[in-house]
Formats: sequence, structure tokens, C-alpha cells
Amino acid sequence: DHQVLRWMGVRGAKPMAEPAFESVVRLWCVSDIHTDIKENLQWVKRLSDTEYLNDALIVAGDVSDSMDTLELTLATLKRKYADVFFVPGNHDLWTDDVDSIS
Repeated sequence: DHQVLRWMGVRGAKPMAEPAFESVVRLWCVSDIHTDIKENLQWVKRLSDTEYLNDALIVAGDVSDSMDTLELTLATLKRKYADVFFVPGNHDLWTDDVDSIS
């Protein structure tokens, strides 16, 4: 605010221009996508390769009980979103790939 800048002792203070935003960042959230089901994995793969590149996605658990499918799903989503945040659900924690858990 112009008055605040003057009160702070800034001489010749002018109002700041509103920031110009090139684009909007959206936050999306999904859960229980169960990509070990073929149709659900295909849905993830069919998401736009360009529409969400500036957006963030929260994946709130229950992706797959297969570590390979979980990794494939998250890698696919990361190519489609600027940021992907993953919180494991019970299906992700009960993975069938015991050797990959350490």
C-alpha cells in the first residue's frame, strides 16, 4: 500500500503494480486409483501430456499393491504434472514385492 510505504519512510514511494501471472497453478488430488486394474492404469496414461504441466497433484494412497505398477504410475504422473506428492495407502504399504522394501 502506498500509504504504508510512506509511513515506513520510503520517499517517492509509488504503488506497486499487480503481479502479472502467466498462468495459474492448480492443485489436484486423487486417491484409490488402483492402477493394478488395467482400465485404471490406462486412464492415467490417457491423461493429457500438456494440460497439467504447470499443476501439482496429490496422490492420496491406494495406487497399487505391486511395486512395479506403483513406480510406473507415479513416473507416468510425474511426466504429466509439474509436481506429484504421494502419500501411501494400505494397498501401497502391503506391496507384493518384498525384496524392494528395505
